[in-house]
Amino acid sequence: MQRLFRGRLVCGVAVGLALFSLPQTGRAQANKNVNAERVKFDTFDLVEIHGTFYPSAKGNKAPCAVMLHALGGSSDQDGWADLAQKLQAKDIAVLTFDFRGHGESTAVSPQFWSYRNNQSIKGYRADRPREQISYKQFTNFNNWTSLVDDIAAAKHFLDRKNDSGDCNSANVIVIGAEGGGTLGAMWIASEWQRRKYMPVIGLATGQRNQVEGQDIACAVYLSITSAIGVPPRYTLPVDSFMKNPVREKVPMYFLYGEQDTKSASYAKHLCETVLRVDKDSKLKLSGKMPIKDTKLAGRELLGKASLPTEDLIVRYITEVIDKRGTSPWTKRDADRTILVRVQVERLLNR
Repeated sequence: MQRLFRGRLVCGVAVGLALFSLPQTGRAQANKNVNAERVKFDTFDLVEIHGTFYPSAKGNKAPCAVMLHALGGSSDQDGWADLAQKLQAKDIAVLTFDFRGHGESTAVSPQFWSYRNNQSIKGYRADRPREQISYKQFTNFNNWTSLVDDIAAAKHFLDRKNDSGDCNSANVIVIGAEGGGTLGAMWIASEWQRRKYMPVIGLATGQRNQVEGQDIACAVYLSITSAIGVPPRYTLPVDSFMKNPVREKVPMYFLYGEQDTKSASYAKHLCETVLRVDKDSKLKLSGKMPIKDTKLAGRELLGKASLPTEDLIVRYITEVIDKRGTSPWTKRDADRTILVRVQVERLLNR
């Protein structure tokens, strides 16, 4: 990264939980020596999310990364596990998972259909609720924005891992590819509007005197887009997700193929027009980095011996942690935390 590594940048860089281990032949474990476990957890509306957790030897001193795959894909695609393992080797705990309707995250509880938004999924019948869903059945914008709730459930999973001493979820790194990164930006913005709530005598009360966004150490976006979904795509106001306090509090790193003109133009817009990284010394840890001699995008930038993408990401995250430091470990009381729907309407009307 030019600013961080050479002095200047171009424009700068569950409700329910069940864990289970598989033999060293799991889908994310191409290398038999990989230390990883298959996991699952529930969203607030009872979608069963499946993923892989890569623990760190540093235990509760380890920052943790949550990786968000491109929409229409899955966490099983080439390159995704490679990046997770490289981060793990740098003492970062990592969670990868499949968004609802993707990969292995297709099972839903009967209660899932009691939420009106979910009833717009193609094939819904009140008299015969389905046990499985697919993103190919999503029919509207709200079906796609509900994937933000999967990210919230992933953070809750990490809070549980925090409480068991397996990571420090007060230091979360968000890594998203294409539309997954777009949803990640939305979720980050929502965390800066949220305080934790826990039940006390049947009511909800604030837990800590801080917004949850302070747990986010940085974000890395691989060819972030302004749209989510698969054709048809739906536009999100990403510019508004990156306004203060997110702009000043969350370092952001935008990577893209140099010959991918669409991604290059959008990253330049976000850096120069929205974040204005070259005009604000407070943003010296934010910036963009073109990957030379390629037009590949998103996850396709990973797992290629000819491309330095993983090394750039690891170096960037290491730089952020070194310069910002880490928040101390504290118990999150995840077992008593109420997981609720992300209020996306408040973000879309900003």
